[in-house]
Amino acid sequence: LTPLLIASFAFNFNNFVMIQLLTSGGPNMVGTSEPAGYTDLLVSYTYRIAFEGGGGQDFGLAGAIATVIFVLVSGMALLNLKFTNTKLEQD
Repeated sequence: LTPLLIASFAFNFNNFVMIQLLTSGGPNMVGTSEPAGYTDLLVSYTYRIAFEGGGGQDFGLAGAIATVIFVLVSGMALLNLKFTNTKLEQD
């Protein structure tokens, strides 16, 4: 059950299409300088910073956030591999 939970969390972590089609990350947060919305995920937030920024496009910040996302998802994938290999060795 643990590998399934980790894999489904990693899949839903990057579910950009559903957020973009339903709400586009909105409604926007009032009083912030960043283009953040209440329904944004890290991936949709990165997209908004890179391509829809209110104060201009900020590719450097978007690239840094994308790197953090890569590290997080890689860590989850390695955890999933570890738990899967542990289950295979027990059987």
